[in-house]
Amino acid sequence: MVVLDLLALQDQVHLQIIQFQVYKLQIDTSTTSITITLPTISLLTNNSGSFYIVDVGGNLSNNNAIINISGTNTIVGTTSYVMNINYESVYILSNKNNKWLVL
Repeated sequence: MVVLDLLALQDQVHLQIIQFQVYKLQIDTSTTSITITLPTISLLTNNSGSFYIVDVGGNLSNNNAIINISGTNTIVGTTSYVMNINYESVYILSNKNNKWLVL
């Protein structure tokens, strides 16, 4: 197990503490597909935000969830992300610079 002592590394690593909102979405794909459009990052407080999206319907293999972006933002380098594994969950985080990252 690796343990990082961030205080000991403060001279070597730039730490930035930001305030951001975490949005939790439960989606039900049991009967229909779903489209989600993320907000433009520049409109978020401190340009920071994240979304935790989980499929509670368990039918993403037939009814995909499509996550679209707004404006000139990208999500993993493109304009949309598709959830297609039953009961899948994704954590999406803004990098404060017009990019949504999927973790």
